[in-house]
Amino acid sequence: MRLSFYTWPYCSYPTWLPAYPFDYVIKNLANIGYENIELGCASPVAFPPYMTNEDRKRISKLLKENNMSVSAVLPAPGGTGCGNNVASHIKA
Repeated sequence: MRLSFYTWPYCSYPTWLPAYPFDYVIKNLANIGYENIELGCASPVAFPPYMTNEDRKRISKLLKENNMSVSAVLPAPGGTGCGNNVASHIKA
């Protein structure tokens, strides 16, 4: 069995800030033995309008370096305050 951990315990949801960056969370979870991670996506962390291609590549590289894989991506409805709908084809 492969266990997965959700990233939101590393933030103060629903206000989201202060939040630990994914870099810290990935390394921390890998160090305590998790192999999978569920990425909570809300502004400003991991929400599409705030993520660059470089951010996604950096996170992907960090996951590989720590032998972790993403088991789920869980967007917050409305991005927790920025009003974007991640399923919409309309640019925010």
